Amino acid sequence: MDEIVIDATEQTAAGDGDPLQQELAEKDAELLARSESERELLARYREVLLASDTGVDPALVEGETLAAIDESFLRARETADLARGSLGPGLQRVSPGAPGRRKLGPTTPFEKIREGLSRRAG
Repeated sequence: MDEIVIDATEQTAAGDGDPLQQELAEKDAELLARSESERELLARYREVLLASDTGVDPALVEGETLAAIDESFLRARETADLARGSLGPGLQRVSPGAPGRRKLGPTTPFEKIREGLSRRAG
């Protein structure tokens, strides 16, 4: 029974080669366009994920499917969180630097004279 179906399919393909080949070529072109569109959408999705968390290394986020990109992004985020956690306590021990200078005395000549006279009188 299967042989008869195969023979009928072969006869149809042999007799109507041009329309079937044309339809096959159209479907191939459509499939190629869809896969290219899918790649572009996945690239945009990856860019949005990376923009949502700037601490994630873009080299760690890769994949050809939505699930693969999500999985690699989660692993990269965990890696970034671990790195932030291990650096966090060390950053708190670093001195913020010298304190800002404060105004010690009068700056204009008039203020200096007044300051000197007030010390002498008081």
